[in-house]
Amino acid sequence: MLFDECGMIVDANRASLDLLGMTDSASLGKFNIFDDSSVPERALEQLCKGQTIRYETRFDFEKARDIDLLRTPKSGVFFFDVQITPLMQNQIIGGYLLQVQDLTVRKRAEQALEISHQFLEAANRSATLSSLIESFAILARQFTGCSVVNIRIPDESRSTVCENCESIEYESIAMVPIRFGDSILGLIHIADAKQKEQKKQNMLPGQTLQVLERAAMELGTAIQRLRAADELRRAHDELEMRVKERTLDLASSNDRLQKEIEDRTLAQEALSKSAEDLKLFAYSIMHDLKSPTIGLYGLTKLLHRQYAGNLDEKGMNYCEQILRASEYCSSLVDQINIFIAAKESPLNIETVKLNDILRTVIEEFSAKMSVRQIRCIQPDSDVEIRVDRLSMIRVLTNLVDNALKYGGDVLSEIRIGYEETGDYCILSVSDDGVGMNRKDCEEIFGPFQRSGNSAGITGTGLGLNIVREIAKRHGGYVQVVPEPERGMVFRISIGKSL
Repeated sequence: MLFDECGMIVDANRASLDLLGMTDSASLGKFNIFDDSSVPERALEQLCKGQTIRYETRFDFEKARDIDLLRTPKSGVFFFDVQITPLMQNQIIGGYLLQVQDLTVRKRAEQALEISHQFLEAANRSATLSSLIESFAILARQFTGCSVVNIRIPDESRSTVCENCESIEYESIAMVPIRFGDSILGLIHIADAKQKEQKKQNMLPGQTLQVLERAAMELGTAIQRLRAADELRRAHDELEMRVKERTLDLASSNDRLQKEIEDRTLAQEALSKSAEDLKLFAYSIMHDLKSPTIGLYGLTKLLHRQYAGNLDEKGMNYCEQILRASEYCSSLVDQINIFIAAKESPLNIETVKLNDILRTVIEEFSAKMSVRQIRCIQPDSDVEIRVDRLSMIRVLTNLVDNALKYGGDVLSEIRIGYEETGDYCILSVSDDGVGMNRKDCEEIFGPFQRSGNSAGITGTGLGLNIVREIAKRHGGYVQVVPEPERGMVFRISIGKSL
């Protein structure tokens, strides 16, 4: 823009006219740079001395229009970078060249950044919800220049728990939601005094709204932080109260626990004594039953052999029934004694060759297997294991005997296997007999339990229970799995740490 020596505007290019919101140079009127209050006073002094001046200024178009400095329809506050250069002729100022650059976008960005920092500081500084809302309301009023900022934060029951508002006759300008994630925690309501004539101009710029939206997100985060801190305090107080209550009860609880321990100790001692007495009683009963059972069997056998000619068919049947009953009773006494020994007798753990144990077991059943043409397959390797020798013979004897008893007519092979894992030595006895169902597999290890296909086969139901007890005392376990087509596999695991 070009000014004469008195500071009156003479001409302006198109860019300057657009910047001032004017259509042509004539519409600039009597705009005089020396009447512009936005020019610093010291800069005017330098200008009069013929010095080039440069300054940044805040220019309010509405104020300029009110004082009749510039008749422009443009409104709002803008920021300019202004340079005025005196035009010298023979060391006399003949006019002025004014160059102006619009800094509004940059200034507003700087202001937005500054106000964002202030909002963030307020969010971090506030220790209570009320102080947080008050700080944000003050900053929002300063930033927007509006008369009223109303911040509403409802609680979960939808009632307003915090509000900041001034009572004034106003009109709404903007409403900004306070967000945290996908949730809306409240609302910032911006309003200003009613201006009927300039209502259309009383709106917030888009950039200002963007700053408020970011501030609202920071406010939402701060609100959530304060709520979490409050919840943590309540939880801490509740925990302390509970700790005090527990502490008060601790002494009496300890006394009750100590008495319960003493009572249980006495009960355990009494139970142990009772179990020991019961064990001695069982040994005594088994010993007392053994002799008459053997005597009954022997006398009946003698009667059957020497006096068969004097007995009719019914008498012979009675003799055979007595023989079978006495055999079963004798077997039951032996099995119960073995069962008690399996639970109570001390183990003699030693290193033995597996083939020596297998040889003893197979020799016992070799005649039966030969008659029935049943193959017995055993491991090739002569491994050594640490076990109680007698207990392992009992285990394998029981398992092979079970296979022979319950394998049925289809039984053709019994296979004894051996393998090792990290912690166990595993012996297995498998067959290709009739097998059993899975339900029986889960129950047959209990005392006096027998499988569903045991009808007509003599047995006490203690054999597999003895196997399980021996496995436990060797630090292992026993399991049974039916083969997919037919037959069974029994596996007994022995701990290597013996």
